[in-house]
This record gives sequence, C-alpha cells and structure tokens, in this order.
Amino acid sequence: MFIVIPTNDRINIEQKSGRAKEFAIFDLNNLNNVIFKENSHKHHDHTDGHHEHSHKTIIDMFRENNVEILIVDVVGKHFKKDLLEANIKIYKTKLKNLIEIASSFKNDINDFEVLG
Repeated sequence: MFIVIPTNDRINIEQKSGRAKEFAIFDLNNLNNVIFKENSHKHHDHTDGHHEHSHKTIIDMFRENNVEILIVDVVGKHFKKDLLEANIKIYKTKLKNLIEIASSFKNDINDFEVLG
C-alpha cells in the first residue's frame, strides 16, 4: 500500500496540503522506499472571491503512483472534495516528521483521524 504526505523540505509535513512543493510517497511494505514527486498543480486565487479549479494534476500523479491514502495536517475543502471523488482516503495527523508519520501509520492506523 502506498501513502502520500505533503512536504516542503523532505523532512516534515506541510500544513497546506494542496500547496506543498512536493509529495513524499511511501511504500508501507518498505518505508525506506520513499520517492518525492513535485507538485505541478498551480493554485489560483481570484480577486472577485470566485474559487474554481481542479486538483486533477495532483490526483493523476497519485493514481500513477498507486497512492490510496493522503495523510495531512490540514486539507482545504476543495482539495478534500476532489480527493474523495477520486476515492483517495484522507487521514489527519498531529505528527510532523515524515518518517515518523509513515512508521506510525504502518504500526497503528487508529492513531490517525479519518477525514474521508
């Protein structure tokens, strides 16, 4: 099973999931096998308050890498909606370190809050 965690520094989780520079993809069968994929999604803020965009590029990258689960600190409502529509499960953590998060998730999924 593959999980993904947003990051800006390859060490800690990034709070703003959809705006992370990269995503760390962990193979839970081998936690030493982690790859980093650049976030090619471009986020647009509109001055008129209208917010309409898709997270298709991120979700496509998750699918290409067999990701089933995203672990977040925070996830925006638009990103969450797109993830759930794509059948990607979302779990929330209070942990910060990527390796600690992946290891903890592998050992006890019940320590994580299910967001969808």
